[in-house]
Amino acid sequence: MSAGIRAKFEMRAVSGKSPLAENSRRNYWNHLVAFHRFCQKPATQWRGKDVSAWMFHLERERYSIPSRRQKLCAVVWAFKNVIEIDPGILDLPLIYLHGDAARGVSPLDAQPLQIARKTPALA
Repeated sequence: MSAGIRAKFEMRAVSGKSPLAENSRRNYWNHLVAFHRFCQKPATQWRGKDVSAWMFHLERERYSIPSRRQKLCAVVWAFKNVIEIDPGILDLPLIYLHGDAARGVSPLDAQPLQIARKTPALA
């Protein structure tokens, strides 16, 4: 990944609108490097379909749900705060959330987790 992306990541991670704790900063950067290796293209060319493909790849590789969720958060944070590209609505594998268990929802009935694009309120 380019030095410019790393510098912008560090700047936004420390003093941006959504700053990260030091440990989160290190973890997010490592997840972004892994995502970059998977995509095989510059960060400025990343798109939502790349995130979806990576999430399905991680599911096939049997990464744990909490691990996949953290990786997803890192990439979505980078889209919003570093490369400033709207990933759109992501097609994601089924993620069983902690709240589902508390509500008595089985993994078979859980709903897919989607990141929806924010739209401005209608006037």
